[in-house]
Amino acid sequence: MRKFWPVLLLIPVLVIAATYLPDGGVERAAFVRFADFGTPNDFSDARDIYFPKPPENYWLWGAEDPTKFIFYETPTRFYWVTKPGMETRYTTARAIKSDYSAKLRIKPPATALHNGMLAIRYKDNLLQPTTVEVAYHQDWRKLGVLGGKFDHQWKVETMAFDARQADVVSGTYLVRIGRGDYGDLRGDLPIDWVGLANGRVAVPAPAPGFWPKPEPSNFAHVGQTREYIPGQGPVFIAGLLIKGMRTGSWEYYAKSGVNALIFQGWETEWRRRWEPYAEGGYNDRVRYGFPEWVEMCAKHHLLCTSQFFTDTRSYWIEHQYTDEYQALDVLGEVMQNNRNRPGNLCWYLKDEADHNDSTWGSPPEFVLQLYNLAKKTDPSRAAAVLFQGWKPGSFAAYKDMLDIAAFDVYPLGAGRQLNELWERTERMRQEVGPDKALWAVVEAHEGEHVRDSHRQLTAAEVLAEGYVCLAHDIHGVFFYIDNIAAYIDVDRMPGPWAGMKQFFAEVNGPGGLAPWFLPPSRTLARTGEGDSQTGAEDKAIHFIYKIDGRNRPLLVAINTTPRAKSQARLLVQGLPAGKQIKVMFENRTLTTGADGAIVDDFAGYARHVYTW
Repeated sequence: MRKFWPVLLLIPVLVIAATYLPDGGVERAAFVRFADFGTPNDFSDARDIYFPKPPENYWLWGAEDPTKFIFYETPTRFYWVTKPGMETRYTTARAIKSDYSAKLRIKPPATALHNGMLAIRYKDNLLQPTTVEVAYHQDWRKLGVLGGKFDHQWKVETMAFDARQADVVSGTYLVRIGRGDYGDLRGDLPIDWVGLANGRVAVPAPAPGFWPKPEPSNFAHVGQTREYIPGQGPVFIAGLLIKGMRTGSWEYYAKSGVNALIFQGWETEWRRRWEPYAEGGYNDRVRYGFPEWVEMCAKHHLLCTSQFFTDTRSYWIEHQYTDEYQALDVLGEVMQNNRNRPGNLCWYLKDEADHNDSTWGSPPEFVLQLYNLAKKTDPSRAAAVLFQGWKPGSFAAYKDMLDIAAFDVYPLGAGRQLNELWERTERMRQEVGPDKALWAVVEAHEGEHVRDSHRQLTAAEVLAEGYVCLAHDIHGVFFYIDNIAAYIDVDRMPGPWAGMKQFFAEVNGPGGLAPWFLPPSRTLARTGEGDSQTGAEDKAIHFIYKIDGRNRPLLVAINTTPRAKSQARLLVQGLPAGKQIKVMFENRTLTTGADGAIVDDFAGYARHVYTW
């Protein structure tokens, strides 16, 4: 399959052991083994070099169906799902997913290799170098590394390949790119071609890959301002991610302290539609278009957004829109027609962009096109991208194509621990920097978990999720409500709903905590950061110490485990002995000890909020 890179025609050519082609490749005759990737036969063992089929290489993009999810790229466009039609000037590749690895099998040539050379053409979407190894004596021997500059250029790396130091495994040499699952591969890695030569070969110079410059954003510092709607001032986001609405839902949520809603995108019509219907025992459900959705939100002083959920997943791109061009055209029209609309909180460009499922996640190049489209068509709204977030580097790979970084994780219903919340929060902050707004989507009712565990979360567990996020200085919290991909009324989850309403009231209600979590407040210390003389002696108790714009102190502490903690000691630098401490929301006070410590009991998942 030929590729065309006009820029390479300008490069002076010195033919050593290979003949240059105008597509950025090299003459295959220069190699004793060669494979051009990005075709349905990438996994065919009839080839001299091939990717072994799943499960040996399960996590390559499209490995489940080799005829799909091949990357296509032209100088002006990136293709993720569909073939580029009549377009002929494109590059193809097979991509290895971030955080994993891939094996290549290379058939030994008929004659022995002397001074062999392995050449790999790849796109440097890597946040750090990734290792290339060959199987040797039932172990791996390093051949070299690929990339790590994250400059999105197509490059060729050559490395010595001594056949005497390579095992023949099931009739082939076995090469591994990336040091195993969860190893050193940080960023999706497209592989264009691989060649094995008997001696050195001349290779082409680097060539630009598709990676347009991100459009400028009016929300480049939203992490500092927390002002999502221009002119309306900062706001702490506390709301719900839901899968349906009833005719009275907007008013009900607003009266319950909710100030923001995310709607699961597959029930949204982007044009106008209002349709009452009965479903699942509810006779006042509504279907509506995006304009009605945000108008109802604005009417009830709610900030809302709807995910580009199905519209950016491969099945709908291929079957509903035919190709990426049309999908982007439709979403651009949505943003243009609803630009600057009251009630619209942001454009939620992509849900779980780092999802392993090839039908779900999207390569950064595709999300970058969405981001630039948003900035061109509706610069009055911020752009959000959400991640699962468990892969190191997932936030960093996308940080130039979002104003708001978010993650979703639901550990308690699955029997795991709250540490997943703070680990993701801190890594997200580290990877995207201080200027991006940081949101967390946490579990209120995850239908599959309820089905599998035969229980709903308790009010204390749901409240603890919100407070763990506060203790790690998050900017927005959404509680996810789902009933196995279906609607469920919040009144049918009394425990979680009680925890949610308490969180909304304590954050954004009268006398709530929001002033300490909005500018011009400052964070003086929190678990793992800041003043070393402030903190909790019990590592299970996480804390944050802040002052608001009036220099009022606030200490939030949360027991992150279900085990009670008696007489837990909290130290705050400069807090004197005998100081009266008010425990907010509990109608009680404490007095600091002789060393200025606050001593208190914490039930499992309990939170306490102190001021003085």
